[in-house]
Amino acid sequence: MKFFKTDGFLKILSVVIAIGLWFYVVQVHNPDMEKTFRNIPVVFAQKADLENNALTLLNDKDITIDVEIKGNRKNIMSLAPTDITVVADLSTIEEKGTHTVVTTVMLPYGNLEVVSKKPSTLKVEVDDLETEVFPISVSPIGTTKEGFIFNKAEITPEEITVTGAKTILGGIHSVVAEVDVTGASTDFTSAASPKIFDSNGKEINLSYVKFGTDSINVRCEILRTKSVKMKPSIIEEVTTDEFIYQLDKNSLPTINVKGSADLLEKLTFVDAVFISGINESGEARVRLILPEGVSSVDGDTFTIRYIKQSPNGNVSD
Repeated sequence: MKFFKTDGFLKILSVVIAIGLWFYVVQVHNPDMEKTFRNIPVVFAQKADLENNALTLLNDKDITIDVEIKGNRKNIMSLAPTDITVVADLSTIEEKGTHTVVTTVMLPYGNLEVVSKKPSTLKVEVDDLETEVFPISVSPIGTTKEGFIFNKAEITPEEITVTGAKTILGGIHSVVAEVDVTGASTDFTSAASPKIFDSNGKEINLSYVKFGTDSINVRCEILRTKSVKMKPSIIEEVTTDEFIYQLDKNSLPTINVKGSADLLEKLTFVDAVFISGINESGEARVRLILPEGVSSVDGDTFTIRYIKQSPNGNVSD
């Protein structure tokens, strides 16, 4: 019995009573409280009305506001950010430019109240809505199997319509279908999604535009490659009144060529002909002569060297 008269017991009893009172107030009386919900995304309504007027928004992506809500504790504590909808009304906008729009907060319970919104209004940029046609180019990504190379692609369709803000369309430099050629050793067909890039090669966010089609059919041609020596059909020694020019065979490059397996199997060297005379430095330009169906990976023209000698056999600088 002495324990119930001690300070320790009285302290424990005070805590129990306090907890009981708190529980009673919270669960029975359910008092009001306020809570701020941050970064609630804004939904822009009546976009169709803008499009009917050939207009579109420029800055409607990832816009959020903070909302302070008041209500009874039970409802506030059970409220999640996803339960809150913020709608911006665009119905009054009839021309391009900068406009101020108000937002409406929609809540799931009738006894909840919006105390404040930050920001209370939004500035939006409206531009003309246009449609343009762009050619589609193919960009291979990845690396083919060793001994093979991506040669070309056939695409269907070859052009695509792009709809969006005039400002966005004006910044489009290219529409590209990327196709993965990793490990490829034979021709293949693949479906690709279009991507858009500006003049600096930076990809433009696809959420700003709509395509006439979302799928592009790409047929890729994969060719074999082979390294062969150049064997110019030129005179190995050129004699003038002053000098003798002797071909420096070490200057003859190895050429990487591409073509079908049957054609490359028969190819042991590539021919070349002069396209310029020998200059003072002993250099000359030559052009490759390749059989039909075979092309060079490294280019079609090359520089070869001649060693300049005097008639008595001395090498001249």
